[in-house]
Amino acid sequence: MKKHHGVSLIEVLAVMTVTTVMLSVAVGLLNTLLRTERATREHLRQQAVLGRLAGQFRDDAHAALRLVLPQGDAPQQRRSAWQFEPAPGESIRYHVEDGYLVRTEQAKGKPPRRESFRLPIGTTVLIRRREQDKTDVTSMLIVPAEDPPAGSTCRSIRIDAALASNHRFTKPIEPKEPQP
Repeated sequence: MKKHHGVSLIEVLAVMTVTTVMLSVAVGLLNTLLRTERATREHLRQQAVLGRLAGQFRDDAHAALRLVLPQGDAPQQRRSAWQFEPAPGESIRYHVEDGYLVRTEQAKGKPPRRESFRLPIGTTVLIRRREQDKTDVTSMLIVPAEDPPAGSTCRSIRIDAALASNHRFTKPIEPKEPQP
């Protein structure tokens, strides 16, 4: 009997089928890994932004002498805008604008300094003020909107700060001597 050294058509088709299946699995896995990497990168970026925002909000609240909430007719306006007053003639205003929380710092004789923080998709910002153990506490709440867009995976975040707790830059009050 004579031996053939070639391959049959069925063997070639079997190898091509196995190769196609392996490549399909590899492409699907690569696509999944790229989507996961993109989502992870976006999550880390958002966490960095929220960390910066929390630090800035606490610094502003600690340095402020008072918190002013706008007196408008719309309750939404009152909830998503506020202003800290660290000293007479100075103000730090926060307001929501097109998916960003905008911080505008205005000091005497200086141009305004503006900084914006991108909010997580499908969230809104609220401000609360309450007394806690004789301390005026201000809370910034980043909460999911009533009708979040499809695909948003946001959760509530609360940032608390004690109002007027940083007195590094104010003059110490001299104690009054008792009158005889």
